[in-house]
Order: sequence, then structure tokens, then C-alpha cells
Amino acid sequence: MKIEKPKLIFVYCNKLYFTYKRKYVQATSYNGTPMHGWDESAVYIGFENKMFGFDDLYYDGHTIKSITLFGITIGKYFSYTWAERTNDQ
Repeated sequence: MKIEKPKLIFVYCNKLYFTYKRKYVQATSYNGTPMHGWDESAVYIGFENKMFGFDDLYYDGHTIKSITLFGITIGKYFSYTWAERTNDQ
């Protein structure tokens, strides 16, 4: 399966993301299947409907940390995309 390279700058959910680290990885899964994917780290700025807040979210290796002051949110995140590698990749 072909995996798209992460974008350097993108908008998602009223936030502007700047990717500062992209790493292509090839590995073998726990059952011996060849895998490949992208690890991605980014910072972002955006707007929230709250005056103050702090978010620290973690799910299955995906991480988001942010702080909101007067409706402006800044944060960072780490994510990955993995798939089974085929012979043409």
C-alpha cells in the first residue's frame, strides 16, 4: 500500500500546522510482515471557543499537547501512518 508523504504546512480543524520532522521508516511487524510508514511531528496555532485550557492527549502512540490563552491555541503533536509493504515499494 502506498502511503502519502506528510505535508509540510496544512490546515485542519481551524488550526495551521507546520511539520518540523518527517521520517520514513521500514520495519517488520510482530508477525513478520514487512511494514513501512511515516513518523511525523508538527507544531500548530489556531483558535478555540474557550479562554483558557490545557490539553494533553495520548491514543495508541499519537500525542497532542496544547495550551489555550484568550482563545488562541498553540501546541505540538506526533503521529504516524503505517501500512503493509508490497513488492513495488
